[in-house]
Amino acid sequence: MRTRKISRIFAFFLLISLNITYISPVFAQFSGLIEEAASIIERRYHLNLGSIQNQGEYFNVSDQKKLAPELIMNFTPTDPKPGQELTAKSFPMYFENNKEELYYTWYLQKEGCDDLDSKNNLEKCDADGDGTLTIEDWKVEASRIIANSVIERDEIKYDNDDDNDGFAYVHTGKKVAVYGGAARRQILERCYILDRETGEQHELIKGKAPDGTPGNNQNPFDCDLTTHNVRCLDRAATPSGCSLPTCFSHPSPYFTALAPDCLSDNKISCVRGKPYCIAKIYTLDDDPATYLEKEQCHDDYPDFCGSLYIDAKELTSCDNGGNNGSTYATAGCKHLFPNAKGKEFITNNKQGTSVNEVTGDGEYELQEEKFWVTDPHNDDTANTGNGDESNIVGMGIDTFTWNYQLGDKVGLVIEGTSQIPTKYDNHSKMIMWAFSKNDCPVTGKGVYYPQVKDYAVKIHTTTMDLDSCLEKNLIDPREGGQKNNIDVSLVYSPEKPMNNSRVVGGEDTAPDKDDSLGFGETLTINSSISNSKKDESHISYTWKVFISKDGTFDPRKYVRESDPIKTGDESTAGWVEITKELVKYKLVDLVEGNNISDLDISLNITEKLLKEADPSLTIEKVFPDSLGNIGHLRVRLYVKEEFAPDVSADGVSTIIIPVNNSGKRLTSSLAFLDDIKPKTFINEDPKSTANNKKVLICEDKLTLASGICYVTKNEVIAAELGKLENEDATEKLTNFSWELDGKPLLCDKNVSRKYCEDDKQTRYNFFAITGKPGERHSLTLTALEEVTGQVKTFTQTYEVVDPFIEIIPFDDNVWPKYLGAYRDAQGKYHEDISTEVFQGYFGDSAYLQAVFFPDFLKKRARKQWLCSSNLCDTTHMEIGANELPTVYFPMIDPPGHTYNVSMEAIYQQNREVREAMQRIWGMRIFETTDYWIKKAVRIEVLENNEEEDIALLTPKTFFASVLSNTPKHIWFATQAFLSILVSIFILGILYSLGRSNRSS
Repeated sequence: MRTRKISRIFAFFLLISLNITYISPVFAQFSGLIEEAASIIERRYHLNLGSIQNQGEYFNVSDQKKLAPELIMNFTPTDPKPGQELTAKSFPMYFENNKEELYYTWYLQKEGCDDLDSKNNLEKCDADGDGTLTIEDWKVEASRIIANSVIERDEIKYDNDDDNDGFAYVHTGKKVAVYGGAARRQILERCYILDRETGEQHELIKGKAPDGTPGNNQNPFDCDLTTHNVRCLDRAATPSGCSLPTCFSHPSPYFTALAPDCLSDNKISCVRGKPYCIAKIYTLDDDPATYLEKEQCHDDYPDFCGSLYIDAKELTSCDNGGNNGSTYATAGCKHLFPNAKGKEFITNNKQGTSVNEVTGDGEYELQEEKFWVTDPHNDDTANTGNGDESNIVGMGIDTFTWNYQLGDKVGLVIEGTSQIPTKYDNHSKMIMWAFSKNDCPVTGKGVYYPQVKDYAVKIHTTTMDLDSCLEKNLIDPREGGQKNNIDVSLVYSPEKPMNNSRVVGGEDTAPDKDDSLGFGETLTINSSISNSKKDESHISYTWKVFISKDGTFDPRKYVRESDPIKTGDESTAGWVEITKELVKYKLVDLVEGNNISDLDISLNITEKLLKEADPSLTIEKVFPDSLGNIGHLRVRLYVKEEFAPDVSADGVSTIIIPVNNSGKRLTSSLAFLDDIKPKTFINEDPKSTANNKKVLICEDKLTLASGICYVTKNEVIAAELGKLENEDATEKLTNFSWELDGKPLLCDKNVSRKYCEDDKQTRYNFFAITGKPGERHSLTLTALEEVTGQVKTFTQTYEVVDPFIEIIPFDDNVWPKYLGAYRDAQGKYHEDISTEVFQGYFGDSAYLQAVFFPDFLKKRARKQWLCSSNLCDTTHMEIGANELPTVYFPMIDPPGHTYNVSMEAIYQQNREVREAMQRIWGMRIFETTDYWIKKAVRIEVLENNEEEDIALLTPKTFFASVLSNTPKHIWFATQAFLSILVSIFILGILYSLGRSNRSS
């Protein structure tokens, strides 16, 4: 009771708060009472009037906020190439059906088939063969691919149709594609489309909607709906328990609201039975009080059965006996399935057009099999799990795969039952469609007011044809987020490349690479592509190289000296392209073409090359001293992947590379310790002992030419800026600042009492080599000229290497052995020369040198030659020697003999240096180990060609030649055989001696 009271008060309050016009005058005089009632409700039930009003405003527009069916589509791959299989995948939303029960109508527009009703391209575009180009051709194009993607037309035998592949309504066995999706039969079948501008649902109708205004009582039946109801009943059988054969049966235990539907042409339709006009007393659903009393028709109620029969009048149409007024509009539901028709269908159809070509009618005969190119001996030609006609209907076909060609566009429309109920007095929900782009503007709008529950209900209508929306819902698979660009990235090595601008003789007059010293490093730029379907041989590469002293992408304050209006510094332009000059001077190979994923640049850029690119350029302007001789290269790569004359994917990537030119450098040496003052890092009074003698490094020809100082791990480097040639008392340098690998490098008295200060940086500094082989350390010193205020920068690059020794001939008496030749990828032949086997003539003398890398090891290492000749003589073996160690011996052994020669060296770091490395730089002492390196070669003695013929005539030289040229495995077999013979001979003698003794 309390709940009922609350409900009545709340309803009363809502009527008041909504200010309904037809009751407001009545209650106007009771405004005080209303306000008091509202106050009571707020206090007693905590209902805030503002919140109620807010919810009411939402409720007023809730009908326009309902979620109508939509779909989302994506493509795999996202960047299809012509001829490649492309799959479109759909994701339907807001349907009540399972996705397997929806109807998917795919359509495919090929290139040149977009001009509807045109006579052009009919041979290519007229898929159904009716002589015109329409949207139906797009549907047929896609449906044939869906219906048969596994068997060729020529493999199909159209002798007879012995399969059962007609569409079947799976739940009831009715062979018809019902509206709203499979297994969704409902009454009434009413179809709708959403107007996305207004949010209103418009019912699809045929013809003109019934005239009427709200409140009228018109109906389409010849039946007085005030006293009677229209019901579908069956009087063909006598119900159980009812003896009167004239009694009606019904599909449920009581007479439910199974009303007929008005179809086109005013035809009336029942799912079961026939339509009758029956007195309301006999329709139990209208009077719940009589439901229990008249639940069944049986002998206890003979009067009921007879009266029902007498009072029932069969209806034949919806026109109300010629009365133009009616309540229900004619439903305009229409499947969008493609249908078999056209000349091809008529030709294959021996009976002409009398055969029903409608898709989804359950009749799928031989003529339709031929039209859709399906196998009449296979229920499911496409192997989808459905029948052939079900595949044409598109039941559950949520993906579509075809071989993409340039210009293809695809569309999809899905039919199903929405989650939105209709306003009719039954259990029906709106049958709706979703489109590829969810774009279908409503046209032909109207409105009518059918009688529902004795009320005139407003329903929005439309007479539009949904086929009109298909064209605007076509999707280009390459539009809308599909990738058209290639993702390309660049990396380079080495990390700190070195250019060498020096030329032979110091004059830069040469037109080609050979006139430069050629010691510049090779800069390698590698490209990688992440989203290309082709290999490098099918991708076009175009490389461009630019140069500038500025390392920003877009320098601002630079102009060329040749510019008529100079608004910036007279220096190099922001970026100057030097690609042509690099090719001309043979510093790069190919820069344009297929399969050029990497670019190698020989960094021998000279001033002559720069001036050809721009007359204002000089080495100083590109690699200025003030910036430590550092300039910049910008390398840009364009890639292009072509699939057709008008279809391609492009990509571009740029990388900026700092390049150091071999100019003025810092002086470097190996640091040493004073045995008397171990805390002083640099010996203040150098002694003449080997370990305390200053060892300059980076002064060998290779370092001077390349600009790279090669060092080994665990060395301590002493760096120094010597006095410059133009540095005098008026231009001395101050404000020194050191950096190592971009980080400050400080030196104080804890490192060196003599060369470092605690309060400022000096010309000297020290650091330990800690990198792994292949890594580089970059040392930079900046200083300020006191008078000019110019900042000068000096750099030195150190590369960590594994030390090694090479043994090379000192003169022409010994030469490397020729092993053959090979051809590289470019087709060039290269000789294969051994570095471990030498050759020389009998009687000549062998002179060999040991070359150390890095070069300074020859001064610091303890060395020894190991030689198989007793006549070996060695030189420059003492520690600290500047010359390369050599070995000499005469080759007096006969031809075929081999001499073995090796050089061994051990380099032991000074103990105090190792302790300083631990104390100053925190290195663990067991990591600062010694180096032991070795190199071995052998020299094969040959007979001099001029004496070869004579020499072979003597037995000694003949056998010597045989011995030297016979393979080892032959000699091993021969020795084994001779050993066996000797053993047998000795055993035979012993056996003979034994018999002799027994005989005596």
